[in-house]
Amino acid sequence: ISGTKAHCLLDSGCEGIMISSQFVRANKLPKFELEKPIILQLACVGSKSTVPYGLTIRINEKYDEYFNITNVNYYDVILGTPFLCGFGILLDFKNNYVKMG
Repeated sequence: ISGTKAHCLLDSGCEGIMISSQFVRANKLPKFELEKPIILQLACVGSKSTVPYGLTIRINEKYDEYFNITNVNYYDVILGTPFLCGFGILLDFKNNYVKMG
């Protein structure tokens, strides 16, 4: 991501594309404030967060992608269904591989 390797989670249950605020700070990525913050609802009851910032960055020097900046734990990036569908990513759990395109 913008020339830096990132620890990513491919998450077919996530409806967004998220990047860790810590990763953004560490790599001095340019963020912008959202006109209307996004409410982030997690699977756990009562587990909500607000996403006030976003950024658009280049992936593999080819693709510009929008990310919500949030407090992601353990991973630098969570790539949800918009990313998986947009890039034609297939998760094959039976044969233990990921296919792109």
